Amino acid sequence: MIEVKSNGRSLVGLCCLLFGLGTMMAWSDDPPVELSGELTLENAVRLADENNPALRSSAWQVLAKEAEVKQAGVLPNPELVAEAENVGGSGELSGTDSAEYTIAISQEFALGGKRSKQVRVATTDYRLAEWTHESIRRDLRKNVASAFFDVLANQEHVALSEGLTKLSKELVETAERRVKAGGASVLEQSKAEIEYAASQVIQSEQKQLLVSSRRSLALILQVPEDTLPPVSGDLYQLNDLPDFADLKARLSENPDWAIWDVKMERSQAVVDAADAQRIPNLNAGAGWRRNEGLGDDAFVFFVGIPLPMFDRNQGARQAAVYEQSAAMEGRRSNEIMLERELSDVYGELSRAHTHAYAIKNSILPAADKAFEVSQQGYQQGR
Repeated sequence: MIEVKSNGRSLVGLCCLLFGLGTMMAWSDDPPVELSGELTLENAVRLADENNPALRSSAWQVLAKEAEVKQAGVLPNPELVAEAENVGGSGELSGTDSAEYTIAISQEFALGGKRSKQVRVATTDYRLAEWTHESIRRDLRKNVASAFFDVLANQEHVALSEGLTKLSKELVETAERRVKAGGASVLEQSKAEIEYAASQVIQSEQKQLLVSSRRSLALILQVPEDTLPPVSGDLYQLNDLPDFADLKARLSENPDWAIWDVKMERSQAVVDAADAQRIPNLNAGAGWRRNEGLGDDAFVFFVGIPLPMFDRNQGARQAAVYEQSAAMEGRRSNEIMLERELSDVYGELSRAHTHAYAIKNSILPAADKAFEVSQQGYQQGR
């Protein structure tokens, strides 16, 4: 495998950082992933989507916020009122002969569009939950991609170390034959044996790294480590770099960007809801009254409304305005952070891509040719 490092980040790691800049993906209707044969990146991502508890938890949060939207639009329940007056007093009011019984139903009516504004706030909370869920999904897929390529790279490292060990053993055998033929010194054989021993150590280390990376991938996928098959992919494929302008234009599709647009919408909805709360609600009702003293029945109607003399929701509205200002600054800060991160990652990726391209197309072919010539010459005693 070709691995190029720049400022501590591998080309594989940089590609994984860009993995979260793709377009928003819908829930998959594909059948569950079966662990058989070789594991591809696509199946690893699907498996993580199925098994990750954090992703499932956020999905339940989305459903909870959807239920809150429904609740925000529900009318308040009417109130049933039953009264008995002039009962159990003294004199003429003793007993129930002069009693008055009233049964009425009252209903509160929200004025100022309160209910629709509350629905709007709840709807933005629901959309925030959706974007949070998508952000968790993107982070999960980025982590899966990183762990997947670690395993894929370590599989290749093990294969290369096995080839190195085999080659070192052949060199030891060649050196032994040359020493017996008098064409080389014992020192040359000793050097070859040292190289062979070192290659065995490297091979053992690479196998341990492979075991560790497979364990990490199994944990992310939430599957038993012993059931995880070998991963499959092409480490040597070098794709063209995406255009920086295109990536920057797609930043708005990133959940960490889009979520702030919804936060701004929510802050305005909260301000509008606070404005509506300054208008008192109307309470109206009607009922039936029985006067036992007169032996008559009558209908009762009433209307009530609070007088906004002291509480005009002024503090809550001011707090909502301040929160709106904070959201504006937070969105701008987030945009700057994401643009800077994209610029930094793209710069490192460009340098790593150039380096990897040179290794693949220039350095490795020349090294292969030099190695072949050297090997033939060594075996022929030159």
